Amino acid sequence: MPSGDDGEWIKGGFTNYYALKALHHICYLTDESFLGLLAGFFYQRYDSDDAVGRLSITNGELKHEHWGLIYSGGMLVAIAQDLQIRFATGNERSLDDRMVFKVQEDSDQD
Repeated sequence: MPSGDDGEWIKGGFTNYYALKALHHICYLTDESFLGLLAGFFYQRYDSDDAVGRLSITNGELKHEHWGLIYSGGMLVAIAQDLQIRFATGNERSLDDRMVFKVQEDSDQD
């Protein structure tokens, strides 16, 4: 996992995505409320952040001033990665498979 401020977007964004996926999986969020949070909260925060298109998503030292760019932007990257993997594998694999591999790989190094 990235360390330092430049990794905030991936840590926060991927965590947000997996938190929402978990809440959806246990039926705390319906399909509609899951999509509503994505569009109505996270995308709006990203879209309305004045740093979008001006600053890099990796400017983690600005995470408090640009929550939408860094955390919502990171979550949109996670969603895009998941969709790309699913499309490329005919929905046989997902981002989950990559995350599990990474966790196992990190454990093997201990």
